[in-house]
Amino acid sequence: MSMSGQPSDSLEFCSMDYWDYFVELECLQNCKGKDLQLAAELGKTLLERNKELETGLKQQQTVIDDQSQEIEVFGPAVVDLN
Repeated sequence: MSMSGQPSDSLEFCSMDYWDYFVELECLQNCKGKDLQLAAELGKTLLERNKELETGLKQQQTVIDDQSQEIEVFGPAVVDLN
């Protein structure tokens, strides 16, 4: 299309329309690619942190279980001493 709104036979103008669209499309794809990469990195980091927290939780649960067993074993002895 020409500036007056009429179709233009100029190949240069048509190629510029195509180029503008192509550049915009490429930018959108690159942005999506970066967002996807950031999301993947974030997901990986969150998964690693979740595993660390699960390990810590299991260790704390082991300590709690051990202490509960000690209370069951030594609790009556403490009462007897009082």
